[in-house]
Amino acid sequence: MKVSLTAEQLKRTAVLAKVSLPEGGLEGLIGQLEQLLDYVEKLKAFPPGGEEPVGPTSIPVGGGKTRPLSQEEVLALAPDSYRGQVRVPRVLPDE
Repeated sequence: MKVSLTAEQLKRTAVLAKVSLPEGGLEGLIGQLEQLLDYVEKLKAFPPGGEEPVGPTSIPVGGGKTRPLSQEEVLALAPDSYRGQVRVPRVLPDE
């Protein structure tokens, strides 16, 4: 399936993502994003491999198994924490 983007969609997405866009040449950027989204669509066609994915909240323990990270391990990896929770920077404006 061919993904199609408009300049208006790109501009709206950039505003939501708080990303600045160059003044000209949006067509080239749109083409690149369409190619990326087409590739993502192709990847969706592949079935999961049957193994539990290893992600940032689990670690491999051998034999294809994983275990979840403890709260202490997660907090040790976090750039900032407060009262036992990971603290992240505010990304949405105050309303």
